[in-house]
Amino acid sequence: MMTTFFLFLVASIVSVCAVFLLRARDEKRLRVFGVAGKAVSPRVRAGLWGVVFLPGVALLLLSHVSAFLSWFGLLTVSGWLIAAQGAGRKPDRHKPSF
Repeated sequence: MMTTFFLFLVASIVSVCAVFLLRARDEKRLRVFGVAGKAVSPRVRAGLWGVVFLPGVALLLLSHVSAFLSWFGLLTVSGWLIAAQGAGRKPDRHKPSF
């Protein structure tokens, strides 16, 4: 039988990896920070968002509410941390943004 912590750990690893893939290829983030790279297509982005949230749905379907709440909290905090960090260089503040 799988423990709650093991389910939380697996779900968190899958979701956070998908979030980091989304971060690495986000079109707006690449453009704002001037990072070279190719953005993913909308279809791939939608699939990655599905991968982000699918472990949470699985935890709820398995009735592991405490693992779901822990997973949701970790996913939220990791999103905040990703949004708070830059991409290696700051955007040029002297350029107009319109």
